[in-house]
Amino acid sequence: MRVHAERIFRIVSKSYDLVLWSSGRDISREEIAENYLALSDVGARRIFSEPVYAFYCDVLRRYPDVELTAEEDLASNPWASPVEFEEDHVVLRILPEHHDDVSAFILRLAAWYRLACYDAQTQTVHLPSGREVPMIDSSWRKWLEEIFEDRNWR
Repeated sequence: MRVHAERIFRIVSKSYDLVLWSSGRDISREEIAENYLALSDVGARRIFSEPVYAFYCDVLRRYPDVELTAEEDLASNPWASPVEFEEDHVVLRILPEHHDDVSAFILRLAAWYRLACYDAQTQTVHLPSGREVPMIDSSWRKWLEEIFEDRNWR
């Protein structure tokens, strides 16, 4: 199945981005930073995470990947681009019109699997306990933007 040129433009131009990784517990800003450094290191050795993989499978069971969606069903598909799974994290890009419903589901599911979730729009990390850690001061913002730019997550 192919994706419309219009859909590809939307992939590049606008999405709500979430990055999820296994946490298992509440972590500090410093530990969040260490996790991000590890995620942004393209050459890093990855360790397979069963909770991340189970989360990924459950997400795709509920919302099939855009690459597997027929053209006539694209309007109901929430993804701005294919869901990215690595051994230790998942990157989700949600179309604006699906953001509210899909994000609420993602955060509930992430808490179930004890995953941390970085919301690039609010620059907040949602921890498994429900605690939110803002990452919005200027030094963190610059650093996180560089990571997202390097990884093409935005």
